[in-house]
Amino acid sequence: MAYVWELLAAVGTVFVFAYCYCKKKYLVAYFWGIVYGLMWEFSTEALFNYQNIFAFYIWKDIPLAIIFGWGVSIAGFQIISDLIHEKYKIKSNTLKSLAADGFVAGVLGISMEYLGSHNLALYTYPATNIPLIAGIPVVWPIGWIVIGLANLSFVRRLENALGLSKP
Repeated sequence: MAYVWELLAAVGTVFVFAYCYCKKKYLVAYFWGIVYGLMWEFSTEALFNYQNIFAFYIWKDIPLAIIFGWGVSIAGFQIISDLIHEKYKIKSNTLKSLAADGFVAGVLGISMEYLGSHNLALYTYPATNIPLIAGIPVVWPIGWIVIGLANLSFVRRLENALGLSKP
């Protein structure tokens, strides 16, 4: 049972790479997600107490699976947002495009936050003065929307610079 989260991170990574085999550009989102995840986890280490259910840690209580999970999450956010863009014919660089990115990251991020802290018991929040909504610090839902907007905007600009996306 100790390796279950590492296994899930590996399966998610394989899924993203398999999807990238068809659509090359999502590798940028995956690798950026890992970089962002490292920055996030190190800078917010005091705000989470990961439970001792992970097999590998890269630093103190920062699990390796969580870092790879960031890569899968950011790439997954972009994949789902791009599917929404295609279905509803949303042009990039518009307010609708930003709204789609924020909506996808907000809904999925908040869902992951709740599931991770409550249903899956991956982590707890140390006692702070931050008010809670449904057992989640009130700033986290806003944070997930900002994470989605900032990361997906950055990834999309990087893809444009690398020539990996449509004009």
